Amino acid sequence: MMKKVTSFTVCLLVVFQSVVCQKRNNIWPVGVGLTFQAYPRPFISFNTATADTFSLARQMGFFITNTSISDTAGNLLFYTNGNYIANANHDTLQNSENYNPGYASIINSNQLNIVQGALILPMPGNDSLYYVFHVSGEQFTAYNQLQQQPLQLSYSIVNMKLDSMRGGIIAGQKNIAILNDTLTNGMITACKHGNGRDWWILVPRFYSNKYYKFLLSDTGLLGPFMQSIGNMITYDALCQSAFSPTGDKYAQVSYDNTLNIFKFDRCTGWFYDNTFIQIPNPTFGLPDNEAFGLAFSPSGQYLYIVLYTKIVQYDTWASNIASTQTYVADWDTAYNPFATYFLLAQLAPDGKIYIGTYGSCYTLHYIDQPDVGGVACNVVQNSFPLPASTNTGIPTFPNYELGAWVGSPCDTLTLLTPSLSKGEGAIRLAPNPANNSFYIKYDIPTNENLLFVLYDSYGKEVLRKNLYGTFKNLLVHTEQLNNGIYFWRAVEDYNLKTHPSIGKPLVGVGVYSASGKIVILH
Repeated sequence: MMKKVTSFTVCLLVVFQSVVCQKRNNIWPVGVGLTFQAYPRPFISFNTATADTFSLARQMGFFITNTSISDTAGNLLFYTNGNYIANANHDTLQNSENYNPGYASIINSNQLNIVQGALILPMPGNDSLYYVFHVSGEQFTAYNQLQQQPLQLSYSIVNMKLDSMRGGIIAGQKNIAILNDTLTNGMITACKHGNGRDWWILVPRFYSNKYYKFLLSDTGLLGPFMQSIGNMITYDALCQSAFSPTGDKYAQVSYDNTLNIFKFDRCTGWFYDNTFIQIPNPTFGLPDNEAFGLAFSPSGQYLYIVLYTKIVQYDTWASNIASTQTYVADWDTAYNPFATYFLLAQLAPDGKIYIGTYGSCYTLHYIDQPDVGGVACNVVQNSFPLPASTNTGIPTFPNYELGAWVGSPCDTLTLLTPSLSKGEGAIRLAPNPANNSFYIKYDIPTNENLLFVLYDSYGKEVLRKNLYGTFKNLLVHTEQLNNGIYFWRAVEDYNLKTHPSIGKPLVGVGVYSASGKIVILH
C-alpha cells in the first residue's frame, strides 16, 4: 500500500535575503532620432513621488527597441536601442560597438525595429555584472518571399567596473549566440525564479506555438528548454508579451489580434492552463483595431490590450476571462503633431501604465488606476507631456523587484534537509548539478525502505531506485540521461510488485547547471 509522498527540495547553497525596492527601471530614456547627432532628447524619471521629465543632449534615439537599467538607488547605468549601448554619460559603452549586428539595425539608421528586441538582467549574486539579451532581424528568402526575422538569440555581458566604473562589455563576452532558430520579432521577456533571485528568460519561436526558455543564476545560463502550448504565432510585425507583476501569468498578443494567457510556475518555468482569445477586429487592415501592446495591472488582476484606437481590459482572475472583455478607451483623435494612436504599453514604478504613440509625438497616454475594473481605470489620453518628441520606443522592462514565491518549494536559496514523515531523517542529492553520477544520501530506519523516482522535464519517468534503511547512500549513474532538468520524489513503504504508475512529479525547482551537466530537482 502506498503511503505519503515525501516532499524534499534541492536548492542552491546561498542564503536568501529579502528583496528591497530596487529602482532598476526608474529612468526611462525615450525619444526619436535618426542620426548620431547629439541634441536634446527626453527622459522620464520615477525617482520622485510623481513621474517627472527632463531632456539631455544625447546621440541615441529609439525606433521600437528600447530598454535600460539603473542601479538600486535609481541612477541610470546604461541603455540600448538594440543597435548600440550608451553609458550613463550617454557615450558609447566600452566595447559595445557592433554588439548586435544584423540587417534590421542597418536599415533603420542604427535603431532596431523589433519590439522587446533587447532585455537587461542583473547577474544574480553579483552587483557589477549584467546580461544583455538581444536579437537582430535578418533578411532572407523563404516561401518565395523576402523575409525579415531574428535567426539568433545572443547575450553580451557588461561589467560596470570597466572604463572607470562607466561600464563595458567584457572582452570575449559580446554577441554570444545561445539559440539559432527562426524567432519572433522580439518579445524577449523574463520573470524571477521562485527563489526570488534567479531569472527565467523566454523568447517565442516564429510560426509555431513553441517557447524557448533559459535559466540564469549566479553561475551562468542553463538551457534552452522548449515548451509547446497555445496557438501558433503567425503575425509578429508588432506584438508584445509580459509576465504579470506577481509572476504567475504570462500573456502575449499578436498583430492578428490573437491573445494567449498562460499560468506560469516560477519554480519549474512551466506554462499551463492556456486561455486563448481572438480579440474582435471588424476592420482588419485598417488602423483602428489591430492589437500591438499589452500590460498587466500592479496586482496582476487586469490585463490591458492596446489596439490602434481602442484599449481593452480583461479580468484574469475570472473563471471565464474572455467574458470580461471591456473596452475602456477609444482614441480621442488628437494630433500632436501627428496622430497619437495607441501602441506599446509598460507598467511603471508609480503603478500607472504608460502607453506610447504610433507616430513621433510630444505626449504619452497613461492608465491612472489600472487595478480598477471597467472605465473607472481612467485612461488619460495625451496628458503626459514630453520635452521632446517620442514615438513607438517606449521602454520595456521585467519586474526587477519580484521576490520569492512565498510558501512554494523554491522560496529559499538555502539547502533544505527536511525530515521524513516519521521524523527519522532526510534525503539530499550530491553533487547537484551532476556530471556522470550522483549520490542519494538518506537516513531512514533500518526496517523501512523508500522508492526514489526520477522524471524528465515533461514528467516522464526515466529512473527508479529502491532505498533500503540498512544503507545510507546509493550511487546513481547518469550516462543514459540527456543534459537537462529532472525532478524527483521519494515514496515510503511502496509495494513495487503491485503498484500502478506513480505518475508525474509534485513540483519542480529550478537550479542552474553548466553545459554538459544534468540538474536533479524535486
